[in-house]
Amino acid sequence: MSSKRSKYERRIRSAKLKARSELGDSPHSWYSCRYADNFNLSLTTVHDCCPRIDACKVAYEEFVAEYEHPYQPVVIYNAQTDWKADGNWTLKLLDKNYHNERFKCGEDDKGCSHSRRKKLLDDYMICRYFKEDLFSLGGEKTRPPYR
Repeated sequence: MSSKRSKYERRIRSAKLKARSELGDSPHSWYSCRYADNFNLSLTTVHDCCPRIDACKVAYEEFVAEYEHPYQPVVIYNAQTDWKADGNWTLKLLDKNYHNERFKCGEDDKGCSHSRRKKLLDDYMICRYFKEDLFSLGGEKTRPPYR
């Protein structure tokens, strides 16, 4: 049993080191900031003051004038109502079709990227508020997958 435990502990330590290399290899370094002691998931502690807009009701021009130009954060809902992904990306179907596939979810702090299936992009649509290609400003090396 102890060999299994040490195997899992090594895997956990390796994953932590890859995710947060600045914390080092010491198992105690993850506890040094005491984040877990102050981590309260209660909804009463959340101060939500971010406005919300319905993408079906707010015109592109209005979005640009009220939120994009003044750099006003906003939560947009109903932006994906026409996506094929809305019906095609159920957890059951994703598990059935892609349970062995790896999805790209970004880069770690060493610049190593994670893979994903390009086929899923066929079901994805860019929200009408974000048609501008802002990722092109970062260069081809760091830009996420695109069409």
